[in-house]
Amino acid sequence: MGSTSVLGRLFRALTGPPPNGESRSLRDELEVSKLTRFVRQRFGDFISEQVNPDASARDAANAPLPRELLREAARLGLTGMSLPRDVGGEGCDLYTWGMVLEEVAYLCDDLSFPLVISLFAAVASTIYDSGRHDLIERYVRPMARGERFASFAFSEERDAFSFLSTAARNGDWYVLNGRKVIVTGGLLADAFMTYLRAESGDLAVFLVERDDPGVEVTPVQTMGVRAAGLASVHLDNVRVPAHRALVGFDGLAHVQRFLNQRRLLLSCGAVGRMRWAVDACIQLLSKTGRYRMALTDMQAVQAKLGRLFVSLETSRIVAHHGLRRLASRAYDPVWDPHLSAAKYYLTEQALAVGQTILHLTGGRGYESEYGFERYVRDVTGLISGCGAQDILEVDLGVWLVSDREQRQAAEGRK
Repeated sequence: MGSTSVLGRLFRALTGPPPNGESRSLRDELEVSKLTRFVRQRFGDFISEQVNPDASARDAANAPLPRELLREAARLGLTGMSLPRDVGGEGCDLYTWGMVLEEVAYLCDDLSFPLVISLFAAVASTIYDSGRHDLIERYVRPMARGERFASFAFSEERDAFSFLSTAARNGDWYVLNGRKVIVTGGLLADAFMTYLRAESGDLAVFLVERDDPGVEVTPVQTMGVRAAGLASVHLDNVRVPAHRALVGFDGLAHVQRFLNQRRLLLSCGAVGRMRWAVDACIQLLSKTGRYRMALTDMQAVQAKLGRLFVSLETSRIVAHHGLRRLASRAYDPVWDPHLSAAKYYLTEQALAVGQTILHLTGGRGYESEYGFERYVRDVTGLISGCGAQDILEVDLGVWLVSDREQRQAAEGRK
């Protein structure tokens, strides 16, 4: 039986109502176990034999993932897993997709790989949701096949109300100018979903292609996820045909919808790496002796391992709950406080896990050989990804006050 039909049964089981007489928690545990086996059977060899061997060398050299790896991921069905079937995808829902990303990240030595795969898939899904047949044919179908890749170009070192990047209409064309300071996957992308200020003052979204005259892509050296091909994109009088305007107005709402989902999907890879880091830490400690006993037999060490378990287990609960909200569409599509809170919490836990592991492993954890120092560098990128932690704190505080005021007003009207 084909892998697509197997995946279909899995995600229907994961997201549908539990059978009569069976608890959801027990059903979830069984079905997640099946999904884990499915991911390992389908992608495990590819990750262990093609993605992992050069991961350390790529990190040391600040080298992006080879495009051949991304093409092979598409051929195996990973890139298009969350894309609709009518464009060559497998049509799985966001719950299943998030769970797949978590497991891929657990298996993969390089967090850059699931990060880039999930981002490119998210951009493809966003273009598909426009309903524009011309754009779907030009971008989404080739992306599902691994022939083209498109990334997300937004950040400018200023808030969206103060963007300096501009789009000026000139007949059937737009002239674009500006600079996006950090674009994940920028060195690998053939196109960029780019947000600029239109003449009306509103944000508009354009599909800018790497080969458009006036586009310059330069690498950005980073602390972590070095293989993610982070880059800055400079636009110098770039002429883009009007039909490549994805959104002509209210681009701020558009980017909020995009980031709303990305916050949680971005964090799924971190949860997978947290699982790996805890497993690898225990394995190293069990082989390290002090006072004629393994470190894992010491109560002080066991207490810290207990805290690692709490961080990991609560993170998985939070992530999986958020994924269910996405899959059921039971969330505010523009800005959902629960999804933002999940991203905030998962980031804090990923950072805490790294710090605890460095304390437990000492000098060994500081060495590159074991991967813990790279884990710490990689998850640090979550602090600013898809909404910086401090900004999310403010946004969530504002929402909490507003929600309380609205509830009080509603109670007063009764």
